[in-house]
Amino acid sequence: PTKSEYPYAILDDDLANRWAKGLKLSMKSAEEARSKEDMRPMPYTLVPEVWTRLRPESLTAGADTQQSPPSQGTQATEMWSYVTVRLKRRQVDIDTDIVISQIHRQSNLHISCGAKFGCDFLLYDGRRDKRHAFAGLRIIERETSSHLPLPTPYDLTGFVRCLNTAGKLALLATVQHDEAGVAHIAVVDLALEKILSENKRKRKRQDATKNLNKHR
Repeated sequence: PTKSEYPYAILDDDLANRWAKGLKLSMKSAEEARSKEDMRPMPYTLVPEVWTRLRPESLTAGADTQQSPPSQGTQATEMWSYVTVRLKRRQVDIDTDIVISQIHRQSNLHISCGAKFGCDFLLYDGRRDKRHAFAGLRIIERETSSHLPLPTPYDLTGFVRCLNTAGKLALLATVQHDEAGVAHIAVVDLALEKILSENKRKRKRQDATKNLNKHR
């Protein structure tokens, strides 16, 4: 597809921050229930946060490098006539196209299928034959246009543990569309922190750049 076929989109850290806080709050009841069980204490805690680790700076570049939304004037309506010969697409498919096209256009990251790691896509900071993926990305569909999606604590922890065991970041992405037709992309990094004591924690895999080179 050409550049003009994609909607105007931005990576929205404010939206991602609200989503991260909502994800953490949604896990509170599960964490409290787990702490009361007659089992060893959880060694790690899940800390959703705005994705910044290994994020290319170009993904947050100014809007001048992107396709501007069409104007609402007479000229725009006369130039375009939309028709479809296919079945209506699911919203998650539309959102996936938006996220992946944004990564493709605004960064030099490489992308592949993430099925073997329980995610939608794997992200690489170089050629796949020379570099290991540094992150797994899962696209989350919105339940409604105005509410951010909240996966269950079970889904979140399982997703994170699988990717962290493989030495990769666990990223979630969702898309919200405003009244002007702009797609706001939120990406959250599901970080794990080791609980050393009541008031002390240590980030797991703080250096996510280790062991990304493939050795032949």
